[in-house]
Amino acid sequence: MPILDALVSLFSFKTVPTTVLVLLAYVAVLTSVLVTDELPNVPKHQNGLNISKAFTDLRVITSHPHPYNSHANDLVRSYILSRVRGIAQDHPHVHIDDDNVSNGSWVSRGYAVYFEGTNILVKIDGSDSTSAGVLFSAHYDSVSTAAGATDDGMGVSTLIQLVDYFAQNPPERTVLFNINNGEEDWLNGAHAFLQHPWSKIPYTFLNLEGAASGGRPILFRATSTSPLLAFAAGHVRHPHGNVLSADAFARGVIRSGTDYSVYTEGAHMQGLDLAFYKGRSKYHTKFDSVPYTEGGAKSLWSMMEAAQGAGIALANDVKTHNKDLEKPVYFDLFGAAMIVFSLRSLTTINIVMLVIGPVMVILLSACEYIIQMNTRQGRHNGYIHGGDRSTWRHFWDWFVGFEWFSGFWRWAKLWVALGVTVGCQALLNFGYLKLNRYVWLFLNEERDGHGEAQEVETEPTEITPLVAQQRARSRTPHSDDLKSEENGAVGWWILQFLAVVPLPVILFSHIGIILLGALPQTLADGSSATVVYSALSFIALMVVLPMSPFMFKTQRYMAYAMLAAFIGTVVYSFLAFPFSLESPLKVFFQQQLLLNSLSEDSPTGRLTTTLTGIPEFLESKILPALLSAEGKTIECNMAADRLGLTSCSWESTLIPSPAAGGDAKWLTVNVTRLDSTSARISIQGHNTRSCRVYFDEGSEIAEYQVQGGAQGVQEGFEGDRKLKEVRLWSRTWDRTFVVDIKRPEGVDGMKGRTACEWAEYESGMTGIEGVDGAKIPAFEEVLNFLPKWAVVTKMADGLVEVMSDFQL
Repeated sequence: MPILDALVSLFSFKTVPTTVLVLLAYVAVLTSVLVTDELPNVPKHQNGLNISKAFTDLRVITSHPHPYNSHANDLVRSYILSRVRGIAQDHPHVHIDDDNVSNGSWVSRGYAVYFEGTNILVKIDGSDSTSAGVLFSAHYDSVSTAAGATDDGMGVSTLIQLVDYFAQNPPERTVLFNINNGEEDWLNGAHAFLQHPWSKIPYTFLNLEGAASGGRPILFRATSTSPLLAFAAGHVRHPHGNVLSADAFARGVIRSGTDYSVYTEGAHMQGLDLAFYKGRSKYHTKFDSVPYTEGGAKSLWSMMEAAQGAGIALANDVKTHNKDLEKPVYFDLFGAAMIVFSLRSLTTINIVMLVIGPVMVILLSACEYIIQMNTRQGRHNGYIHGGDRSTWRHFWDWFVGFEWFSGFWRWAKLWVALGVTVGCQALLNFGYLKLNRYVWLFLNEERDGHGEAQEVETEPTEITPLVAQQRARSRTPHSDDLKSEENGAVGWWILQFLAVVPLPVILFSHIGIILLGALPQTLADGSSATVVYSALSFIALMVVLPMSPFMFKTQRYMAYAMLAAFIGTVVYSFLAFPFSLESPLKVFFQQQLLLNSLSEDSPTGRLTTTLTGIPEFLESKILPALLSAEGKTIECNMAADRLGLTSCSWESTLIPSPAAGGDAKWLTVNVTRLDSTSARISIQGHNTRSCRVYFDEGSEIAEYQVQGGAQGVQEGFEGDRKLKEVRLWSRTWDRTFVVDIKRPEGVDGMKGRTACEWAEYESGMTGIEGVDGAKIPAFEEVLNFLPKWAVVTKMADGLVEVMSDFQL
């Protein structure tokens, strides 16, 4: 019948149907992933939130760079405080704490910190005062080189909206808001919160962050399965996240830090880290501002929507507070649902599948042999004996004689390879686990291509004219056999395709979208090129690998097209200039002044400007554009803490000033020996609230105490007893820090440097009246003369560091 033949031809395992299905599947999956990765529109009905007010808050907060050590920071703090006080005045269950009391000391990464907090805390009473509360956190300070729209203006604007929402819709659990200050200087605001009595109330938290420049926020990390349920079960309309980002943090691939670490390590809370991640090249630069934010108001709404949905669940759903502490596995599908289960469940499933695989191989090999024996006997006798004992006798002889091993090896060799992998401690490698579902297709394909190699032991006689039929199977199938096979595979191959191709392609495509959003231009931050290119190459391979069992049935022009695309993109990547206004090259700036004498009113000493970046572009294209570097001896060395980058320094004539007057004294320092193992260091910087003390190698200290500060070191952050640096932060300007230090027993003498930091510059303070800000003309020069495809960011906490040596 023509219609039946046409249907058979349409659904047979042939070239055209296979090619069409492969193309349709990949186009459908990739298009769906790309479309759902776009930011959703802001809805008219905003469920109690107000995007217009939030966007206004964002614009006010990010009107200037406002690091902790700036006068603009004080203005931002005053604005936020006025907003939350305006909300609280009509709601008696909302409490505000303008925290100008909490201070503390802690040790991290070989350095010590003394910090005076200026956090804005809000507590909204819940109906169940006996249950543990929920903490919402974001920081209102920015870095000195960025206005902080994404990092973390959107987070703060979102928290203000959540304060308003929960004020009008009281939750079951008490909720707290830590709108903290000093995160950019190594998480100081979160540490200060742990010094406050309210830090004992919450057990779970949601931290809002920004590590890029807009786009969709991603669920970066989660401590356990329970709080993750706040993003599942329909609580968040457009969830976005993948457990691989948490793995990257855990393994040190992502080196950034957020307040999440302080809450989990210091307070042992369970919680979530929600952050922006796209546009890393704009992170901590002038492009982290409202006009340059990817998505604008839609990006802000994405964070508001996610934070509200998860926040309501954390505050009201008991399931999000289960204390089982199961390690989670999670990923989203098309921004519509978050799949969450425990790592233990995944491990159990993997073990079961790994055991079932070899068992099925053995059973299938045995069944195959029995079927072949019956088929051969049927062909020889003209009919099949239903209970012929010779079949079982042959099977037993076949089994004890190990004739089955060659066939078994073809079925089982991938499982043997897996056993080797187990021995190499890679049993649960995510990529291989995804490959396991293709094993049967690979084996089936191998049998189709090679067949049996053993001949049937029969003598050719006059009754056996078709010798080829007496072989188990020919090495190369005849065209008639192939045609029969194709027609016999009607529909079945489609089910196989749908079973093994779409799901892994969807999963790896989602991962690929995340990597393509997060990794571009990260080499300029000092990231490992091996990690970046290996990750992208691996994901590209895993996206196309599922179709490999079907590729031999597709049009060869499809392979040619893929090869041409590969060659074209490689050639383009080598020839195209890698940076642009949209994806700029990031360079790092710092200026240091080593004073000759502290007694002089005007600064004298060695003034050095340093830029750090990719050497091929820094030395040949950026430094020649700076007049202050022209004709100077420039010393370039590999950056100590940024892989693959070079730091170039030269003596500068562009002298900074701590204040607009230009003639103020930088530092006042006094170092006094108290006894054989202790000393007192007094340091004051003019027009700053950030200073520090460095100790040379061999002069490290064991203990320190800042006069007027909290006694002791914060619990959980005691750190090493061999400290090379003490960082000092004050909530007031021009404070004199008095630090008592103690050396380990047996250490003779002490050498080091005292220093203070400045982070303000004229162009960053335009429009701020009544403020006596610092001047950094060298930084202004870099801003004015950098190529349009490059952008500057800070090297350290201070754009300018002024130092003085001391010795005891």
